[in-house]
Order: sequence, then structure tokens, then C-alpha cells
Amino acid sequence: VEGFVARKRIQMLLRSAVLFQRLIRGFLTRLRLRRRHAMRLKLQKVTRGTVLRRSMHRRNEASRRIAADWRAFRARSLQSRRHAAATTVQKMYRGLLARRLVRRRQAAAARIGAVWLGHRAHVRKILDSRICVVQARIRGVLTRSRFKKHAPAAILLQRCWRWYRQRSRMRIRIAIATVLQKHARRHEVITRLEILNAKVTGCQRIWRGFRARRQIAEREENMLKLQAFWYKAVACCQVRDMHTHARRIQRFVRQLIA
Repeated sequence: VEGFVARKRIQMLLRSAVLFQRLIRGFLTRLRLRRRHAMRLKLQKVTRGTVLRRSMHRRNEASRRIAADWRAFRARSLQSRRHAAATTVQKMYRGLLARRLVRRRQAAAARIGAVWLGHRAHVRKILDSRICVVQARIRGVLTRSRFKKHAPAAILLQRCWRWYRQRSRMRIRIAIATVLQKHARRHEVITRLEILNAKVTGCQRIWRGFRARRQIAEREENMLKLQAFWYKAVACCQVRDMHTHARRIQRFVRQLIA
């Protein structure tokens, strides 16, 4: 009875020890998993914050550049309009002056012709021809002056149009490059996160395998100890039974002899 009670007590102690070990290992495992999960969340938060700040900084820089380019273009367009208006006013004023001058010269030529018409008829043709030549030359001078005034304006207009077209193409290219860079950076961040998750999963798998192998080894060691203890207890019980039987036989023999 004492041996049976002792065995039961030993079995209860072993079960309590195994249960206590299981609880301690479970608590340590959950604590480690919580720490790893917190570290992973912190790393993801820092990464997302960095990516968001970079994208916001780039967007702000792009908006500032676009605003500056728009102000410059508006100022240049206003300046070109003012320059065109001033050129038109100057052209009209110079045309008015030229027409007045031509009218005065024509009136003078007509008076000269009228005076000389009464005196010399043959001189009238010469004067008329000379007046026509003078008028043609004046018209040529005026036409050339007008052409010289319009040529720089046309060159300036062409230059502004080429500059505007080049800037529009550059803006489109910059927008396309920005979109491509954004997608490339997003793909790179996703790839890095996938690699990091794969590494973390591999570490977890290795740790679980190591922990399982260690638990199996500990259980095997405990089973071997329990078997050794059980074999020893059985051997002790057998020896006790043998001693008890031997004493009974000796007592029986002594009674027979007596």
C-alpha cells in the first residue's frame, strides 16, 4: 500500500511538473511572439512614415515648381501682350506721321507742278517723273521701316512659341517620369517587405522546429528517468516480496522443526 501511494504521489508530482513546464513554456512563447509582433509593427510604421514623407516632399516640390513656372509664363505672356500693344500703337502713330508727311509733300509737289505748268510744259513731265520717283522712294522707305519693325516682333513671337512648346513637352515628360518613379519605389518597398516577411517566417519556422525538437528531447529524457525510476521501484518491490516469502518459509520450517 505504501509503495502504491508513493507511486501515485510520484505520478502526480510528475504530472504537476509537466503541466507547470508546459505553462511556463507557453507563457514564454507568447511573450516572445508579442515582442516580435510589436517590433514588426514598429518597423512597418517607420517604413510607411518614411515613404509617405518622401512622397509628400516630392509632391510639394513639384507643386512649387509648377506654380513658379505658371507665374513665369503668365508674366511673360503679359509682357508680350503689352509689347505687342505698344508696337501696334507705335506703328499706327508712325503711319499717321508718315501719311501726313506724304500729304504735305504731295501738296508741295502739286503746287510746284501747278506753278511750273504755266511756264514750262516740258519741265512738267520732268517734275512729274521726279515726283513719282520721290514718292516711290518714300513708300519704299516706309515699307522697309515697317518691315524692319514687324520682323523682330515675329521673331520674338516664334521664340516664345518654341519656348512654350518645349516647356509643355518637358512638363509632360517630368509628370511621366514622376509616375514611373512612384510605381518603381512602391514595387521596391513591397518587394522588400515580402523578403522581410519571408525571412521572419523562416526564423519562426526554424525556432518552432528547434523548440519542438527540444521539447521532444526533454520528454524522452523525462520518460527515460520515469522508466528508470519505475524499474527501480519494481525491483525494490520484488526484493521485498522475496524477503517476505523467505521469512515466511523460514518461520514455517522452524515451526516444523520445533
